[in-house]
Amino acid sequence: MINRVAIRAAAVDALKQAKTLANDRVFSPRDWPVTGAKTPLIVVRTRQEKRSPLGAALMGPPQFNSTIMLSVVGEIERNTEEDAEEAAEALGQQIEGAILRNGRFLYENQVQNVSMADVDIKVESPGEGHIGVVAITFGIEVYQVFEPNVDAAGNPLGTPLTEVDAHVDATNVFDRTGTYPAPTDPACTPTPAPRTAGPDGRDEGFLKIPLTGG
Repeated sequence: MINRVAIRAAAVDALKQAKTLANDRVFSPRDWPVTGAKTPLIVVRTRQEKRSPLGAALMGPPQFNSTIMLSVVGEIERNTEEDAEEAAEALGQQIEGAILRNGRFLYENQVQNVSMADVDIKVESPGEGHIGVVAITFGIEVYQVFEPNVDAAGNPLGTPLTEVDAHVDATNVFDRTGTYPAPTDPACTPTPAPRTAGPDGRDEGFLKIPLTGG
């Protein structure tokens, strides 16, 4: 299932691939920069998520159209306030392109829509230099379904069924005198030899049916 962790990781990859002014200095909660990390840099967060149910009458597990708030903040230092603001503007345009024009990010994460892209640019002067800051919040809409992990009685569900094996021990195809071990899965009692009809305990036919793509 696509979730905010997957969206955040995919956004980090997309921003690194885009080779923005920040280059590979793109960070998320898993790899925060050390104190005093040099700019330009980009920090990616997904702290908010809004879910809208697909309808109370819908049968099955809970299903939602979810909007993941993808926050991307870029910082870049320049000598003057004007240069810092201009650099932040350029970095912001690169961030927008890296997210909104990246087909891999959109399609592999099954993004249904980008409902918003709010941009805020400011300049901070903590010391001698000026730091341009661009903060962009994207509303990433995805479909989510929460499959149950216990049954109605509270018992844990087993491994999902991925394959069906079909065995055929026919009545009209048989070995008249052979003796074979009795199958245990599924259990079967072969007709004892000498026999005039099956089953005789052998597989006269076998079919493997995969239930997943691939």
